Amino acid sequence: MKKQKQFTRFIPTLVLETIQNLDYERKDDLYCIIDMIYRKSQYYKTPLQKMYGYVEIPNKVFKTLISGSDNLSNALKFLKEEGIIDINEHYYVGTFAKGYKISSDLLSKKMTIVVKDKNINKRIEKLEKEKKSWTEKRLEFSKSNYYKNFKIDYEAADAFITKQAIQSIKLLCINSNIQFTDDEIESIVKCNGNYKRLRAMLMLTKRKELNNILNRTVNYQFKIMAIRDNYLYFKRNETNQRLDTNLTNLPSSLRQFIVSNETLYNIDFKNSQPYFLYCLLKNEIVFDKEELERYGKLVVEGKFYEYLAVEWQKETGDRIERAQVKSMLFKIFFSKVKSYQKIKTFFGGLFPNLMEYINDANEKSNAIIANRLSTIESTTIISVILPELGEFGIKPFTIHDSFVCKESEVEKIIQVVKDRTKSMYGISPNLHCKTLLEDSVEDEDTDFDFDDLIDDINKL
Repeated sequence: MKKQKQFTRFIPTLVLETIQNLDYERKDDLYCIIDMIYRKSQYYKTPLQKMYGYVEIPNKVFKTLISGSDNLSNALKFLKEEGIIDINEHYYVGTFAKGYKISSDLLSKKMTIVVKDKNINKRIEKLEKEKKSWTEKRLEFSKSNYYKNFKIDYEAADAFITKQAIQSIKLLCINSNIQFTDDEIESIVKCNGNYKRLRAMLMLTKRKELNNILNRTVNYQFKIMAIRDNYLYFKRNETNQRLDTNLTNLPSSLRQFIVSNETLYNIDFKNSQPYFLYCLLKNEIVFDKEELERYGKLVVEGKFYEYLAVEWQKETGDRIERAQVKSMLFKIFFSKVKSYQKIKTFFGGLFPNLMEYINDANEKSNAIIANRLSTIESTTIISVILPELGEFGIKPFTIHDSFVCKESEVEKIIQVVKDRTKSMYGISPNLHCKTLLEDSVEDEDTDFDFDDLIDDINKL
């Protein structure tokens, strides 16, 4: 008789210690709830989302693992009464679900716990199989390569995450004139020594900031543990047709720890979204040709963000960084017409016809341009370029508009990208080509995805 496979769940150390000291018969239900809260929060990428808030989870999601409404309600009630989770009880059927988060006092490094409940293990196994069942014939080679070879240097990545957390708390203490030693700050992160007293002292004045640092730390640890333990996913997003994987959800600062037998590079489109918008607009006969070509020249040469930064400084006297320009441009492209009037007036002064076109589209729905751009991007990268690379035996990992590849593959990938975009749109984009280490350092402050930023823009 085949032995039932047992799966693991990821639980914060302090949560695990608390639960193990409590009397509750169905502890695997508790572990699954805690793990699921963190799994759902992994999709939070943007600054607004990363703030330590609630993650919305419908009951039906919990029920994919926990059988019986009574078992679920009892487990949630127990976790809340014991101070392990906080629940935002407000919900609206069909719009948003109840929100959940782990108590900030229990934010700590993750540990794995083996699930013993046979029924839960069967359900996890079913979900894992469903997650890997997605097929698209032309991408089967890429999917197989991903599941076989996508790995991370867990120990090095974990040390990096811990170091980042320590540095962030140290900076928080310095800015707040709080006198903690290096050892005391380290204990706050590693939950040893007098960490409870030290955390309490810091939370008196900097609760939100400390919670955000600790939450970011445990979320990053969750991401690398999932990769280490082979909890991988590779799927086409139904909304925007992009390819979603553990890599696309991995912070850029951690990409340097992806394992390979060669130096890894990241090849990506410069001014990606402005470039794809230009490709769309070239066929718009109502658009002013001279203005469009001026816009297109800046975009194709990869100088558009720098141009906007210079013009903004001329207009306002304020200097802004590339990440700020990118965020500003996304607000112009993807927000409701009446939002962000100052920056739209600025942009309209430079490109009046383009601004009018954007406003006309967003007047109907500010998802129109976003959907069109994500569609043309995914068609270009996933449906055309990636399969062609497969014909040459090249199997890069993709991060939406970029390719993570071995050094020996760089030249061929650049050639295929240039050739395909030229044949499809009549003009090729400028490309970045950096090692993952360089990419991790340079992109750390611009680490957001345009789909997620759109969601934040529309919540403000």
